[in-house]
Amino acid sequence: MKNIEFKVVAKECCDPNECCVEPAETIKHEAEIANSELPIAIIGVGPIGLAAAAHLVNRKQKFILIEGGSQIAHNIREWGHVRLFSPWQYNIDKAAQTLLLNQGWNAPPPDVLPLGIEVVEQYLGPLAELPEIKPHIMLDSQVIAVSRENIDKMKSANREQSPFVLYIENLYECFSTL
Repeated sequence: MKNIEFKVVAKECCDPNECCVEPAETIKHEAEIANSELPIAIIGVGPIGLAAAAHLVNRKQKFILIEGGSQIAHNIREWGHVRLFSPWQYNIDKAAQTLLLNQGWNAPPPDVLPLGIEVVEQYLGPLAELPEIKPHIMLDSQVIAVSRENIDKMKSANREQSPFVLYIENLYECFSTL
């Protein structure tokens, strides 16, 4: 089984073109990858990112959720006082709803128009806390670049077979992850 590797680099070295990591600085992530496959990276832990994670849980796919804010649904929290134009029935993903109901979640009334903060507190928060999802969330982490492993702008042979490399800067350090 292969592990996800996070290579810690100095903040000054977060430019993917200048990154140089010593092997001693490599930290192994605990998540194991089944069948030697890398996880699917989901950028953003809001309604779309968490719905994507719910679908991947149902398909037994490995994933990682990356959120730039200090909490899930960081952006929605900034406009949480605003009432949505669509009722709950159109704001809850079916795969996510199934996972939540299996854990005893009480769904809000389908025809009510929620506030943004209600979506976070009554739906996204409980979804993010599910044991199938919570361990895969990285908060305070900004994706600053995406590239292909061992491929530069001039190489294109076998590009589609090379894994993606995400350069992630978080509050405390930078990571390069395959």
